[in-house]
Amino acid sequence: TDIDLAGHEWTPIGIGLVSGYDIVEKYFHGIFDGQDHTVSNLKITSEHRFAGLFGIIGDPRYPDGKGTVKNLHIRNADLQITEPVTSEQYNEWGAGALAGLQSGVVERCSATGKIVGGDEGYFGGLVGMNYGGYGQCAIISNSYASVDVTGGNGDFSPGTHYCYIGGLVGNNGTTSGGSPIIYNCYSTGNVKGGDYAYIGGFVGRCGSTDTNLEANDVHSCYSL
Repeated sequence: TDIDLAGHEWTPIGIGLVSGYDIVEKYFHGIFDGQDHTVSNLKITSEHRFAGLFGIIGDPRYPDGKGTVKNLHIRNADLQITEPVTSEQYNEWGAGALAGLQSGVVERCSATGKIVGGDEGYFGGLVGMNYGGYGQCAIISNSYASVDVTGGNGDFSPGTHYCYIGGLVGNNGTTSGGSPIIYNCYSTGNVKGGDYAYIGGFVGRCGSTDTNLEANDVHSCYSL
């Protein structure tokens, strides 16, 4: 059945606790089939490292293609995310209506609404970061977002992070030979950011920490 979350503050599924690049607690590693039902009025206004209906899909430490969310539609999402205070150097954080961080499979999902994030994060209408690593794929297919996404400033100083803001995905990124893949998707929301932010109507950044940039695959997609 459809779910209306009006009047409730949502805690993401698979919220995760992060130490640097290491996910040390929870992430969603199963199969969630929404059977084309909707979740409406999703609201998150508290501090989270990765925020959305799901915080983290799949295991970003060692992506294995597991963790699947499909046939699910989010309507009228309202995410106003605050970065948690931490002393760690690698303080990655992000938000998307469906998931903040995605290292599994997302197919036939959609989202509408708005997302407001802060500085040096990953913000996308559907997914904050689509991350493939260690030779594995993270796949988003046959999905769309009509979400207004606003991010903050980036920073090029040592020990800091850029800000990646996109209509569907903020950062389509990889390390150690992984393959983040997006195909047959589109976005229609407004996208805004501050100084030194990477901003794209569809994807804010599509890149890699190694030399295999072709592994970051986006095809048969568009943004209006």
